[in-house]
Amino acid sequence: MSFRPAAYAVCVEDGSVLLARHVPPTGESSWTLPGGRVEHGEDPIDPVIREVTEETGCDAVVGRLLGVDSRVIPAAAARAGVDHQNAGVSG
Repeated sequence: MSFRPAAYAVCVEDGSVLLARHVPPTGESSWTLPGGRVEHGEDPIDPVIREVTEETGCDAVVGRLLGVDSRVIPAAAARAGVDHQNAGVSG
């Protein structure tokens, strides 16, 4: 099983939530919170700030941790074809 820690931003302004459009090489595009992979030894705040800038062009300031979630994606649905666990931190 592969494992991927990730960090995502929840940006709310005037009742609207900022989303990033994810366009995979194959398949349909979808909308997601801006965020991405947490590299080994990296503080989760750093990828949140980096990914918000890369994916939206906006500057981010992380206020606080909002939540942690985990999901397992079966091999049949995973891109790599093996069971995959995604652990996400939102702030």
